[in-house]
Amino acid sequence: MNNVLLVLRAYLLIVAVMMGIAIGALATALFVPSPVMAQQSPSRLVELERRLARAEKQIADLQKGQTTVNAPFEVIGSSGRPIMRVYDGGSGGSIQLIARTAGATATLGIGMSGSGFLELTDPGRGELISMGRPGGGAAAIQLSNGRGAKQIEISGSPSSGGYVRVLGPGGAPQVSMSGSASGGSFSVYGANAQQIAVLEQGAAGGGRMAVGDANGGKAAVVGWTPATGGDVCAATANQGSRCLGIGLPLR
Repeated sequence: MNNVLLVLRAYLLIVAVMMGIAIGALATALFVPSPVMAQQSPSRLVELERRLARAEKQIADLQKGQTTVNAPFEVIGSSGRPIMRVYDGGSGGSIQLIARTAGATATLGIGMSGSGFLELTDPGRGELISMGRPGGGAAAIQLSNGRGAKQIEISGSPSSGGYVRVLGPGGAPQVSMSGSASGGSFSVYGANAQQIAVLEQGAAGGGRMAVGDANGGKAAVVGWTPATGGDVCAATANQGSRCLGIGLPLR
């Protein structure tokens, strides 16, 4: 019976506010202690007074044009399904937008490391796009295929430079490209994830290209030296390492 009275009075309070009745007068009229409420515990009465004070403040703020809502909460669309959720977690808040039917989501927020992130997902396909600073490290972008497997990774920082890696269907690297203070580098990987070719800046400052065997061992090197210019070295099966000029280090 007590719960019914509380629900009825709360409903009347909402109706009265919508009709423009003065809140203070209505609260006084509705919440005069009754014999039934007098039997409530002091802590219960204090809680009711606290809730009433908070409701009065929120309504007063709305009347002043102020809209403050405590997270977490969700927004329901015309279909009756959630179309937006707001969370309070990690090192800050996050907002998640939800598709009306398919359930795809777009989430923007602050992660545990205190940096921002963006994630786009699709039902049954996992995370399609992720942007942020994992663990508070370098900024990174990850793109996934329709099955949720990572296919492209992009990262970079002021100290290490940029880095791009393309992954195969099984997640093994196939191509990578990076830049640093010592120059750029482009690598190709074989079926067993071993590096089989690399194009980079050599020790002398010129270009250097190395080709490896199926296990990643160096098979040939093409490069430049200040003394002789271009040079080619190769590791042969019968005669060992042979070079056209003075010989580049086959490394």
